[in-house]
Formats: sequence, C-alpha cells, structure tokens
Amino acid sequence: GRDGEDGSAPGEEHGSAPGDGDGSAPGDGMSLSARMEKPPDAVSHEFEVDADDHCETSPEAHAHIVNFLNKAAQACGKTPKTLVIYDPYFCAGGTKRSFAALGFPNVVNENKDFYSVLERGEVPQHDVLVTNPPYSADHVERCITFAARNLYQHGRPYFLLLPSYCVNKPYYMSALLTGGAEGKALKEASKEETTHGG
Repeated sequence: GRDGEDGSAPGEEHGSAPGDGDGSAPGDGMSLSARMEKPPDAVSHEFEVDADDHCETSPEAHAHIVNFLNKAAQACGKTPKTLVIYDPYFCAGGTKRSFAALGFPNVVNENKDFYSVLERGEVPQHDVLVTNPPYSADHVERCITFAARNLYQHGRPYFLLLPSYCVNKPYYMSALLTGGAEGKALKEASKEETTHGG
C-alpha cells in the first residue's frame, strides 16, 4: 500500500528495531511501522485546514532521509538523539512518531498554525527543517520561502517533500536556485544594521 502496509520501505532491511539515538536501527525483527506509537483516533485543529492537505508522510519516506539527518547532526556537532528536527505542518503527529522510531527523538511538530507562529516570531529553536507542506493554496511557496530564509538567516539545512510542478514556479527558482535571494538579502541587512549600531 501507499504507506508500506507491511511496514517496510524499499531497501529497508526487515528486522530493524528502534535506534538508540545514534541514527541507526539495530535489528530485533520489528518493522518501522510496528515500532511507532499508535496514531490518535482523531485530531482536531484550532486553525483552518483543508482535509485534502492532511496526508501524513509515511514512516518509510522519513527512513529514506536518515543519511541526510545524520550528516546534518554531524555538521551541527550533535548526535541523532540531540538533533532538533522541526516540522511546522502538523497533521496527526506522525512526524514525531516515525523519527522517534528511527532514532531521532527530538522533533518539534506541534498542533499549531505555522503561519501564526511565524508571524509572532515564535518559530521554535531547531537544527534542521524537515517537512511535507500542504499542496493547496500558497502553502508550498510559503514553505519554500521560509526554508530559504531559515537557511540563510540561521544556517539551518532543510529537506522538503514537494510536488514536481514546483521546479517550474518562479518562487522555486528565486528561493532555491539563486541561493535564497530574499533570505540572503535579509541576512545581509541584519548584519549591516548590527555593524552600524541599528
């Protein structure tokens, strides 16, 4: 099935068990899905949502980026256990459950309206951004813009699961292929303000 009904991802060794915070998963015969906490029966959101946007990323998809996360942890001088992963788009909490099962227990994925959090300047401290944003409305553009700014202002790498049509959008080119021009300009302006006593 779509979410790996047998609990294994292509290339995943059957028989893995939860990692001990080192970004690996030693074997004990349990599939990734079997290691995860049970999802809630129902989730309500205190912000407007489009039901079509609420499709959890499969644990197997998260398993495919463990190498990226290990490299991010290494670059931050952290271990997988101490690396803080931020996913601003909450569906039903699957991000936390799957990364914990993969040995990355420090995940911020809260049932909050990301755009309100961003507007209030309350983005939580984190080391890496990993998300699968909603695809409706302007969510993808806003996510890519945030990711580029977050990289250039704070040096935080990101991994985004996006639809392929994004590569033909002007915001994609601006944010990613030109080095996050908007985020880079903000970082330079901030440096200049600090240098000149602003």
